[in-house]
Order: sequence, then structure tokens, then C-alpha cells
Amino acid sequence: MIRDVARGDPLSQPRMTLNGDAEEIPRSHEAFSRVRRRFLARHPTASVYAEFADFAWMRVHIQQASLVTGFARAHRLDRSDMCHPNLPDWSGPHFAGQAAVGFRH
Repeated sequence: MIRDVARGDPLSQPRMTLNGDAEEIPRSHEAFSRVRRRFLARHPTASVYAEFADFAWMRVHIQQASLVTGFARAHRLDRSDMCHPNLPDWSGPHFAGQAAVGFRH
């Protein structure tokens, strides 16, 4: 779930739940070191547990989402609603571990 932390009733705040399939990025994958480096650059304190045997790097293939824009205002979005046609193809192995969502207006 993605949401801004705001004051007031959380049920009246915008939020999005993403649904998709997750796959592990194995250490042997060409993108593994890049994904690890990028994540740790954003979350440096994660280096404490990033090498634990039960820690895994995952890539999520987003298929649909539920967007709630406020109380009683919900929208179901599929992949075509979320991906702008001018964005690059994020499904290839070159982009493993990266995510981009662009909404069409």
C-alpha cells in the first residue's frame, strides 16, 4: 500500500494498493548488484540485514491497483491505466528491480 502520512482520519486520505506478481532476483542475475546498490543508497541502514540468508531482492510486475482518493471514492486501475505509453518498457531484464508508474490524464 502506498499513501501519504497525513493528519486526520486515515479513511479519508488518498492511498493506493498495488497488485502483481513478485519474483526473486537471484545473485547470479545481471541486475542484482545494481538493484542492491540502488536500494542501499536510498535505505543505508538496511545494510545491517541486507546480507542475511533470509533477505531477498524482489521485482514486482504490477498488474492492477486500487486507488482510493477519499472516503467512498475508489477506482480499479489496470496496467494500461497506470503506464503511460511514452515510458520505456520496464519489463525487460535491463530494468529488473526498477519501477515506474505514470498516470494518464
